[in-house]
Amino acid sequence: MAIVTYGVRLPNRNLDSYPAQLQKILGQKFEVSNFGVSGATLLHKGRLPYYKSATCNEALKSNPDLVLIKLGTNDAQLVNRPFLTEFEDDLLI
Repeated sequence: MAIVTYGVRLPNRNLDSYPAQLQKILGQKFEVSNFGVSGATLLHKGRLPYYKSATCNEALKSNPDLVLIKLGTNDAQLVNRPFLTEFEDDLLI
């Protein structure tokens, strides 16, 4: 089973998702936020475009010092493959 940012299917995503694990490793000197959206795509024409989500707006407003982005996993699903040639352009926008 693949678990990415959001942590869907985890027994306790608030404790077991990789951002939560990173928070444990870094300790209280840092604040790690999880702005993942289950099933979201980077692709603007994908099934669930991240850039249209309220969570994306929250992430942009958070004004972080450092950002780690994991994108592309859901873009590889068959339903999204017709748009894969647009991945790089959508990434830059």
